[in-house]
Amino acid sequence: MRFTFSSCLFALAAPCVLAVPAHAAQCITLESVQLSANLDTNEDEGSHIGKHVAGFGIYSDAPADKPTMASTFFEGEDQYDAVKAVFLASGAGDCDETVSTSNVVITLGAADFTADTAPFAGYDCVADGIRTVTNPFATAPRTYCTRVDEASKFTPTNMTFVVKWNADESKWFTLTAYPKR
Repeated sequence: MRFTFSSCLFALAAPCVLAVPAHAAQCITLESVQLSANLDTNEDEGSHIGKHVAGFGIYSDAPADKPTMASTFFEGEDQYDAVKAVFLASGAGDCDETVSTSNVVITLGAADFTADTAPFAGYDCVADGIRTVTNPFATAPRTYCTRVDEASKFTPTNMTFVVKWNADESKWFTLTAYPKR
């Protein structure tokens, strides 16, 4: 058997290629994370950001997806969109682009909202504010907080975004977001 210089180099390089660690990217740079952060497409990804947005809600039969008075809420779609813009501009967190078993939790604090601190507020739903309505297009009802008010406003410790790996589709998506006490 004859060995050439190039075959020796290949033999030496092959173990190095196998030892290369999985590639991680900033979660906010992934298109699937960006698209699923939008309220209009989030629920289609199996997510539940809408559960935490007053007046929005989600359609779901899963008890864990139903808003409760104990949940924390964004004031409405405009406030969520303002917080989402900060998340997509500066949220820090690495997502392994090949496989994962853990969610990535990304937190935004008051300092992240230096340009406009107005979105950095959390709300509780007002008493009797949780409503469920029939969805004419599916079996699942829509459950949502009908309104929040200034009396329910609180200063959160942070705004939390949770990014989750979808093994079936081999992609990351924004699972949820909420103001955290």
